[in-house]
Amino acid sequence: MKKSLLRAALLSMMCFTVALLHGQSGATPVDDPFLWLEEVEGPRALAWAQAENEKTLGLLQSDPRYDRFYRDALTILQAKDRIPFVSLKRQGLENFWQDESHVRGFWRRTTLESYRGQDPRWETILDFDALALAENKNWVYKGHSCLGRRCLVKLSDGGKDAVSIREFDSEAKSFVAGGFQLPEGRQSVSWIDRDTVLVARDWGEGTTTEAGFPFVLKELKRAQPLDQAREVFRGQHTDFKTLPFVLREGWMDVTGVVRQINFFERQYVLFGPAGPIELDLPKKALIVGIVSGRLLVKLDEDWIRSGDASFKAGSMISYDLAEWKQDPLRAKPSVVFQPNCRQALSGFGSTRNFLVLTILDNLQSKAFVYRYDQGAWLATPVPLPKNATVSLSGTSAQNDEMTFTLSNYLTPTSLWYFDVESKRLELLKTAPATFDASKHVVEQLEATSRDGTRIPYFLVRPRGARFDGSTPTLLYRYGGFQIPLLPS
Repeated sequence: MKKSLLRAALLSMMCFTVALLHGQSGATPVDDPFLWLEEVEGPRALAWAQAENEKTLGLLQSDPRYDRFYRDALTILQAKDRIPFVSLKRQGLENFWQDESHVRGFWRRTTLESYRGQDPRWETILDFDALALAENKNWVYKGHSCLGRRCLVKLSDGGKDAVSIREFDSEAKSFVAGGFQLPEGRQSVSWIDRDTVLVARDWGEGTTTEAGFPFVLKELKRAQPLDQAREVFRGQHTDFKTLPFVLREGWMDVTGVVRQINFFERQYVLFGPAGPIELDLPKKALIVGIVSGRLLVKLDEDWIRSGDASFKAGSMISYDLAEWKQDPLRAKPSVVFQPNCRQALSGFGSTRNFLVLTILDNLQSKAFVYRYDQGAWLATPVPLPKNATVSLSGTSAQNDEMTFTLSNYLTPTSLWYFDVESKRLELLKTAPATFDASKHVVEQLEATSRDGTRIPYFLVRPRGARFDGSTPTLLYRYGGFQIPLLPS
């Protein structure tokens, strides 16, 4: 990774902050003196951002510590012994990797047996550096979604929000001739079947929200021109954006749209045989998947159904999928997980037959697998090491395997593999230690606010620290976007 690229990343972060402060987040008053910043790629806005970036870099680079900090950061970014995190796919373990010789990165795969070794044998699926060179483009990879071997790959020219989407065969390792190809734009796409996709994008004047995202969803067939795509849903200009919504379990597919009203609130609309159906879920709810014939929903607000049960914010609930598809407005949900006052649902995923949840219990991480059996969800703890932040990093849709990432303040990050059926728990990878942690200790303490709320926090300190006010202390916290700051 070249020095200029790290600098470009820093500048991009600065420009992104400017866009958040002055960008298209809603209606702008006519007398706004910064209205010219709305045109984020306009000459005046770019010149202003560049001038501010130069001012900031000048201040940073004049500090005598700058070069050392810069080299340290670059060494960390380019470290070859960092863990190559993987997703569990049909053809093996897949990974996206970047280093100093693969600045744009490449999509690759290996087998579990090979991955267990010190030097796995990787098979390249798509090299984005080579693609950019061949096409003379500044391609930045933005992810992909697959239906079998066919994948829709998102490519951004220079890293902007707008992406081009192209169909790719992950087994032939080539783009599909005559395949789906969507020109650049802020857009989202989901497979319905091999020859049909749902697309939300800018379809022309009057089809984007005040925030600049699409609110019109259309169905596009293979080889069909974009201007002939069939409109299936239209949100509102004042929404944040509209997203296609497709879930599948065997033959029981669920297709619809998510109308994102704002950052936290959404409305689900199901495409039924008699027409669209607006689901009666609360606005702060998220449909997360299907497991064992049950539709799973995460609630981010309390929900009291008229004449029915009530559910607490932070709960996971489920519906019988067959009953729900027959009449989604009358189907009755039941609780999968409901937190107490010191718990929070921190992560979720699913394998072929199991639901996987990671839970914070007074900020201590725990993982559980849930099986639906004879009308009830049964939870089994995953026997991972304690006193670490547990993140679900991968699940397999083909079998009942999963991976977890463990981290805390003083122990290097590790990657664990768990097979539910065999109950085999295995340490796959550990990052190297980069400092001597033996001289430090971590304590979990609590502060009590004026209203009596107990607020947990962690103290990382030298073992011999004196509590007389002489120890320099860094206070840090974060609470935005409902994202907790956990030990790592």
